[in-house]
Amino acid sequence: MATTKSFLILFFMILATT
Repeated sequence: MATTKSFLILFFMILATT
């Protein structure tokens, strides 16, 4: 699912920026 993948990528990006 593209939606789930996008959500995971977004989550990881937020974690990386924190």
